Amino acid sequence: NNNNNNNNNKKFTYATQQVLRDSLSSNDKPSKYVPLKELGFPSSLSLFVTNLLDCGWGEFRPDNALPSLEAASKDLHLLLLDPDRFLFDRMIPGHNQRGGGGRGAGLDLDFKQNKVYGRERERSLISDVFCRVSFTGESEALFIEGFSGSGKSSLVQSVVEYIDVAGAYMIQKKFDEISQERPMSVVIAAFDDLCHSMSKNNSPQELHAIVVELMQVFGAQLSALVRLLPSVAMIMPNMNAQFGDYGQDAEINMTSVYFILQLFARVISSKLHPIMIFLDDLQWADSASLDVLQHILSDIKGESCVFMIGSFRSNEVNEDHPVITLINCLERWNVRLSRLHLDGMDIEGVNHIISDALGTFPRICKPLSQLVLRKTKGNPLFVLECLRSLVDRDLLHYSIRERRWVWDTDIISRVDITDDVCELLSVKMIGLLEKTQAALKI
Repeated sequence: NNNNNNNNNKKFTYATQQVLRDSLSSNDKPSKYVPLKELGFPSSLSLFVTNLLDCGWGEFRPDNALPSLEAASKDLHLLLLDPDRFLFDRMIPGHNQRGGGGRGAGLDLDFKQNKVYGRERERSLISDVFCRVSFTGESEALFIEGFSGSGKSSLVQSVVEYIDVAGAYMIQKKFDEISQERPMSVVIAAFDDLCHSMSKNNSPQELHAIVVELMQVFGAQLSALVRLLPSVAMIMPNMNAQFGDYGQDAEINMTSVYFILQLFARVISSKLHPIMIFLDDLQWADSASLDVLQHILSDIKGESCVFMIGSFRSNEVNEDHPVITLINCLERWNVRLSRLHLDGMDIEGVNHIISDALGTFPRICKPLSQLVLRKTKGNPLFVLECLRSLVDRDLLHYSIRERRWVWDTDIISRVDITDDVCELLSVKMIGLLEKTQAALKI
């Protein structure tokens, strides 16, 4: 981080010196009061200096005047920390950046990919549970609930890379609306994928030790394991027997599946390599899959080291739903579990998204963020869609003259964008092809 900051500081200093040289070498002497951006300085720096000067107006100072030294320090920190976003102006092909009016047609909002906003506490909770599982060797479950678009999947994805580096066997699967027609298929596929994670996280010697233990534990039932989880054969290259698919083998009944997966989890999981399984959209999970998870997590021998994260839409799950039944069963078996409900983001989270997307100081775009928060209830997906809707309606646009995004909060507040955030997506879906709309209705 220090190296990145030093590079950014050098980049900022060089750019500033270059602009000063260009200005001083000009034959035309500037008048006494010339906006810095007319001398070629970035618009953000020009705005910052203007807001500093505005402080001298006392009680008559404009709304954008810097209110404190702390606020000025935060602005400077952003300029140095992320100069490409907050310091340097966006380049628009075909336009002279030092002059001209008009709007930056076709310039997109610059959303940060794979970044989770306003969920620091929730990310810490996931990390803490994983560390506890790794330390104690006892299985735990974490259930994340919230409305569609609240960022459940993104939240888990934001910590996956750190957990993967820690040596966990990481697997992710997603239920869908037809999962009920294929009982246990999602969970079985998840455990089948474990073999790939095992190959990545273990040396050849460690894999050999696992294979030996699997052979000892399963004995004559090893063929049933390979039929159920075909990828197990990839860590057993010397096995010559070929087995049919599980779906074609009548001998492997539901009880056998519970037993085989439970034994498999016992053998391969440990404090050094716990299993972390993330199952998304549990509201569509079949009862058999949830029963398998209950057997694995509540293993009476306590030899499995599994961290299961399940997410579901809270508005689609009632007290009689199988997910709630699973939660109640785990509590009765004294399995440690946590529940996390994702509400909408607060004003700071929404403002952070908008500030990054526009490359504008947070204090400047906060009035816009308050309007967006009111219309979206802080739902991350709807915040993004609301911003895109404002751009589509030309209520938010990039000004070539100002070299930054501009808007009028008074106009936006009077326009009925939507009070029902679901309409934001509905309007977009109406513009899709009929075949695409039909697919989304399935």
